[in-house]
Amino acid sequence: MEHSKIFVNSEKIIKSIIKRCPKKDLTDDRPKDEQQWCLYTKDKDRLLGRHPTKDDAVKQEQLIQIRKHKGSVDENIFNKQNFYRYDHYGPEQDKTVFYATQNDDHESGVFLVHFIDNELKFMRCRTPSRFFINHVKNNEYYPVTRQDVIDWHSKINIQEYYK
Repeated sequence: MEHSKIFVNSEKIIKSIIKRCPKKDLTDDRPKDEQQWCLYTKDKDRLLGRHPTKDDAVKQEQLIQIRKHKGSVDENIFNKQNFYRYDHYGPEQDKTVFYATQNDDHESGVFLVHFIDNELKFMRCRTPSRFFINHVKNNEYYPVTRQDVIDWHSKINIQEYYK
């Protein structure tokens, strides 16, 4: 299954234009230091917002994309077994995590999924379902198949990876 993400940081594609606010786009009703970065439509036709930091402009872009794609995710994803992959990277992180919306006993919820001793293991997460659904809608958790989970785990040394 092909999956496209909506990315919104320097490593990713931004759907709108974020740049320093030119003088012509500043307003008198807000301090100048709150109008440093402007968010424009992709065609630069409309100004969508003025922000004190580039991060704030990026957050507005994320919210716009979430709202735009809100209806594209089935709210009832917990009614069947779906698998999702999440690649998270940070200062001390470089991990891929798999989630499922049902375990093999057909219990619904959010489960971390591992492939150990030639079978899938499901560990219930404390992640609230609304939080999980928002990450799916925001394309941070993206759909994969059961076989993708197995294949990925079989390619790595699981003991070393999760240290």
